[in-house]
Amino acid sequence: MPLAILGMPKANQQNQSEQVEDQEIKYGRGENPASRSNLTSHKGRPSVREIWGEDAVKLTTTCTPTAKIGLPDAVKASGYNSLAELLEYIGRGLITLPEKPER
Repeated sequence: MPLAILGMPKANQQNQSEQVEDQEIKYGRGENPASRSNLTSHKGRPSVREIWGEDAVKLTTTCTPTAKIGLPDAVKASGYNSLAELLEYIGRGLITLPEKPER
C-alpha cells in the first residue's frame, strides 16, 4: 500500500543523496590509519597450513547446552588450545578416545 494513502510522508530521497555526495572521502580502501590500528596482529601464531600442510574446512555440529558450556573446560583440561585443535588430533588418529561409557 503506498505511503500517501496511509497519510505518511515519503522520505526525501533527493536530499539524502545530496548529503552522501557532499561527504569527502579522505582515504582509499584499507588506508585509513584509524581502521589499521584496530587490526589484530597474528604474528607468532602459525596457520593451519603451516602446521598440517593443508587448509582447514568448516565443520558444523550440534550439542546440548550443557555440553556447550562444558566443552571449553574439558578442552583446556586436556591441554589443547581449542576444540578445533582437539578434533584435529582425534581425526588424525594421533590420540585415541576411551570407549563410550554407559549412561
